[in-house]
Amino acid sequence: MIAKYKKIKRRQFGQKNLTRTLIVLLFLSIAGFLVVANLRIRPHWLELEKKLAELKKQAEILQEKNEALKAGLQQTQSDVYWEARLREQGYIKPGEQAIVIYPEETKEEVKNTEGTTTEKNFWQDWLNWFWQH
Repeated sequence: MIAKYKKIKRRQFGQKNLTRTLIVLLFLSIAGFLVVANLRIRPHWLELEKKLAELKKQAEILQEKNEALKAGLQQTQSDVYWEARLREQGYIKPGEQAIVIYPEETKEEVKNTEGTTTEKNFWQDWLNWFWQH
């Protein structure tokens, strides 16, 4: 009877090793699968990180624009701003006189004998230059 007991004990020891081996192989296969999946996903992940950085930059720019627009909105709500805008358009307060200063004209004009003005063209400029030198 002791002989039978030893054989049974050996079988149990072999079954424990087989079970442990299968568990280790299962664990290694799951770990290998996860490593391969991670390697396949990594390029997409890096691309998404780049897009995220770009979107953060755009968000900062939009935030700055938003602050500028809020400051402009506050400025337009003041009476001083609207008074300046109306004065630019030529409006005056009651009792004031408007003075308009026109810029100098860039075209040369020559008076005719009748007192009217005409513009010089290219040939007249050239002839005047030629006769003066």
